[in-house]
Amino acid sequence: MQEYVKIYNIFNRDETGSLEIKDGYYMLDTVQMLKDIHWCWTEKVDGTNVRIYWNGHSLSFGAKYDTDEISSDVKDYLTTLFINNEFDEMFEQKFGRSCVTLFGVCYKTDINDIKFVLHDVYKDDIWLSQVEIDYIAHCFNIDSVPVVSIGVLKRAIDFVKTKPMSKIGDFPMSGLICKPCIDLFDRLGNRIMVKIRVRDF
Repeated sequence: MQEYVKIYNIFNRDETGSLEIKDGYYMLDTVQMLKDIHWCWTEKVDGTNVRIYWNGHSLSFGAKYDTDEISSDVKDYLTTLFINNEFDEMFEQKFGRSCVTLFGVCYKTDINDIKFVLHDVYKDDIWLSQVEIDYIAHCFNIDSVPVVSIGVLKRAIDFVKTKPMSKIGDFPMSGLICKPCIDLFDRLGNRIMVKIRVRDF
């Protein structure tokens, strides 16, 4: 089962021990070079990161990393949501014998229920586009992370500084995940993405 990529903070942190970010000092040179291209901003949802894996025959669940365990309440929720005849048929129809990993977050609502939101899909060694992610979520009648806007990173930072409300519930947004509108990779093959967190400002 594919593990998710590491998402770096947009800025470095102060090395004196305060851990405050150094606004304007980009953590990655690649991101600084690309800061003025168009990035797709999706809402960063806090919760339990999970993986739903289709191996071409059956479904299984995983935590964020292979060494982690999913809590029993989250696993029960995922089992109720995904393990049924309708979803088995849907996975077979949409993906066939392909190996696919759905990446999502299980989060608590304002009434303390658990909900799932999809944020990425890895199929046949390829990361799918946001349009494809939204289409898969629509087909399976599950939520996908909202696209907040598209623009340069300076605009995304300014937006986060306003401490906006979430687009999926009645609570503050925790931040943004920003990806170039067309997937880009660095010289080591790492996918280029950054997170901009409200609490850092």
